[in-house]
Amino acid sequence: MNIPRNGSTLSNCLLVTAGAAVGACVTILLHSPAENAAALDQNATASLAKHAPAAKPSGDRSTPAADARSRSLEELSALPASAAKSQALTELGHQLATKDPQAAMAAAQSIPGDADRLDFLRGAMAAWSLTDPRGSLDYARTHLPNGQAQSESIRVAIDSWSARDPRAAFVWTEENLSGPLKEEALGTFAQSWARTAPDKAAAWFLETGSTSQTLLNNLVTGWAAVDPAAAISWSAQLTQPGNQRVGLVTAIGELARQNPAAAADAALPYLTDAPPSSASSIAGSAPEGARRSIPDLPTILADIWGTSDPAAAAKWVSELPAGASRTEAASTLATVWAASDIQSAVKWSEGFSDPEMRATIVEHLATTWGAIEPDKAIAWLNTQPPEIAANGIRGAYNSWAATDPAGMQDWLGQLPPGLGTDQARGSLADVLSGTDPLAALDLARNMFSPSTQADALNRYYRSWQRQSPAEANEWLTAEWATLPPQARQRMTKN
Repeated sequence: MNIPRNGSTLSNCLLVTAGAAVGACVTILLHSPAENAAALDQNATASLAKHAPAAKPSGDRSTPAADARSRSLEELSALPASAAKSQALTELGHQLATKDPQAAMAAAQSIPGDADRLDFLRGAMAAWSLTDPRGSLDYARTHLPNGQAQSESIRVAIDSWSARDPRAAFVWTEENLSGPLKEEALGTFAQSWARTAPDKAAAWFLETGSTSQTLLNNLVTGWAAVDPAAAISWSAQLTQPGNQRVGLVTAIGELARQNPAAAADAALPYLTDAPPSSASSIAGSAPEGARRSIPDLPTILADIWGTSDPAAAAKWVSELPAGASRTEAASTLATVWAASDIQSAVKWSEGFSDPEMRATIVEHLATTWGAIEPDKAIAWLNTQPPEIAANGIRGAYNSWAATDPAGMQDWLGQLPPGLGTDQARGSLADVLSGTDPLAALDLARNMFSPSTQADALNRYYRSWQRQSPAEANEWLTAEWATLPPQARQRMTKN
């Protein structure tokens, strides 16, 4: 019988983006501060906001970006969302704040859309912070509501100030911010300083004796963006194990985005199964005794490299010494590659002669493929040796159940109980037990193996009992006589 293909939007989106570095930004509703607006000349402010044109760039004025830049704030706000609109609003905010920061801030409050207001504020705060960083930051801290507009405005101003006077930016942050806002600002400070004067930023970090992962991560990120070799060499010499791990992972990860082959070479001395004499031109400056294995590196490299060039990443994996690092890298690559080109990933998996390694890769391929095309994934698994396919089948069923439970339930409803479907029923029941315990128990009752059935019935009943004792006990009383003997015996023991 053919398995219905999982065509749900949710499942495709979840796994197509597997292994990639992915982030989402939440826009927070903003409210205009009345006390600031009341202090300004309303007529002058409105006129400035409505009629002041953005800076006129050179070039073809017929392009969408150039057309957007020529519009007033009122006209820009009415345009549909686009990259050109975003850029034009940022430029206009910069232009108005260069002339009159307070008037620009008041104009920002007249912008109806949160995203548009944020674009305008980015430009305005960047301009204001060039001439009066303390004033711009004090305004953001005291006049803007808590949320993205405030945090982004502070980030922009701190970034600008730190590049010119990092110690002053640090002192202001220490004295005026607290909590997550302070942590984010310190990260911005470190990254900006490291881009312009990495040696001084690094020396300052060591002087503080800090073990802040956020601070170190941002410092190394800024440094590695301009000189990854130096950032890796410095990180390798850190004596505090946690700092060394964060520094190396950050620096080598940044290098991987620029040159994955060079990053792989730099990472080799720090892989779990690297030969004792391993060294590279980049990482070799670390004292031999100070080198520690960094378990995160294989996963990070395989993720970044596998997203941009999976074939090259596969060659790198094949050249790694056998062991944990190779297994971690291969598993990550399988997940990433399966989401973008499953046929090439399957062909790659066939080249491994080691049964254990091949089974691991097959499991990760099937787990990803099972959420996108479960029918094809399961059909492929059925062509593999049982010992290779076992974990892959479980992974495929788990992914299908998580991304398309309705489709999987329809499929199971067409099949009689049997050993071959017990695992599928268990995967789906695991997903449904939290929201629909009756459906989970019904799936368990249709399992073929008596011991598997008894364990599943007991497990889902106990889960339901923890959530809703009265309902679970009422069900058990009503169904007790119809339950299989082995299930009743299992439930009685608990």
